[in-house]
Amino acid sequence: MNNIVFLVVTEYQLIVSLGIIRQYFSQGYNIIVIRMSPIERPRLNNLDFEGTGLGYHEIIYDYKNPTSKLKDQLQFIIDLKPEKFFFFLEGKFWMNYLFSKLHKLGTKIILGPDGMKTYNDHGILPINQRTRNLIYGMFYSAKTRLLPTWPHVEKTYATSRFIDEVWVEHPNFYNNKTHKKVIEFHITMDDSFVKLLFHVFCVNEKDMDIIHQAPSILFFDSSYHTDDYYKKTIEILEAIQSKHPEMKVMVKHHPLSKKYSHDVFSKMQKVYELNSDYPAELYIASAKESLVVSMVSTCELFFNPHCDYYWIYKLYPDFYKNKYGKLSNPTEYIHVVESIDEIK
Repeated sequence: MNNIVFLVVTEYQLIVSLGIIRQYFSQGYNIIVIRMSPIERPRLNNLDFEGTGLGYHEIIYDYKNPTSKLKDQLQFIIDLKPEKFFFFLEGKFWMNYLFSKLHKLGTKIILGPDGMKTYNDHGILPINQRTRNLIYGMFYSAKTRLLPTWPHVEKTYATSRFIDEVWVEHPNFYNNKTHKKVIEFHITMDDSFVKLLFHVFCVNEKDMDIIHQAPSILFFDSSYHTDDYYKKTIEILEAIQSKHPEMKVMVKHHPLSKKYSHDVFSKMQKVYELNSDYPAELYIASAKESLVVSMVSTCELFFNPHCDYYWIYKLYPDFYKNKYGKLSNPTEYIHVVESIDEIK
């Protein structure tokens, strides 16, 4: 039976992988999901693949103190001799080393979507950052003995010459600058898939009761944690809440700003904090007749037909001008609003 390997780093990537596996590789393949995580910032710690029929393996590496151990860890993937290798995150110094080895084996190397990065033009990397990445890449290559390799110095998507295909859900919004073969796919968030996700992410369904009980304003916080950001966010949420007094605000903290945002949102009226480590996408999948709101969050790329979706980044003029001025919305269901009145 042919091996198909999925290398994941984030919750989003794992959910996409499980969706692709379920709809396109459910039979006739040996599927191995590999979680790769730096020891300093571990993610996807509590997973359960028992009973799924999928193989599971972990690679935990030391980002700050790289050693030749990483070469041995990557050899595990190479020894699988996969027919197809799915990955989602470009830019790691060891990627082209792995690609070159898999390419020689005849493996088809496939880049899957990594959130909004897939659909937006990131411009040209400044020369100082290119230089820094080159020095960084050579240092890490020497420390880990991963040769040959080449550090990632571009911002364009799918730059490696070893990439055979790019899989995207919204091909009309994908700018194929590197002329790769583009494969369109879709993930259906039906009950059976949500059940699979709950199993893999070890979700206690009672934790979702608060989402099931009544329509809510589901707000997914960003990684920002400045006073100006929180002041504006509270102002926006209170305005939305005044339009929907029957709804409670449910706040899902961002992992990078949780310790700051808890103190801010706990002071609001009719606010419930979603403090578990479950992926944001699972709360969206469980919601009914709710408003899904964020400045701009990747989790909203997962569609629940029972909810209305909003990106509110244009309500933050400074952030919009500096960071999101060229942002593309690849969906037909997410509403990008310029005023509170547009949130129905």
